[in-house]
Amino acid sequence: MANCSRVPQWKLVYLFVLNCLLVQLVECKKRAPRKTKKDHDHTTGLWFVGVLFFLCFVPTVLVFVYNVYKDPATPQLIENLIQIAKEKSFGNLSKTQKKAGKQT
Repeated sequence: MANCSRVPQWKLVYLFVLNCLLVQLVECKKRAPRKTKKDHDHTTGLWFVGVLFFLCFVPTVLVFVYNVYKDPATPQLIENLIQIAKEKSFGNLSKTQKKAGKQT
């Protein structure tokens, strides 16, 4: 005769999980009334699209930002961009018209 006390532990865990799922399924069928068209929630599709967008594009953007951060030329590029922005925005404030290239 087989010894029943030696049932593998993974089988017991499997049966426990299966039992829990079946109990939840039966309770769900008892409680949940069927939804009508008025009760339909349209935000579920938008939520799914948002999560899909997040999963597709956020890792790509994070990898790009990480690569820019690790690039050794980044500090010099930032300094040059700041210098160019200062020249474009404040370059003509103190110059006269003749110095700025505008002759009247």
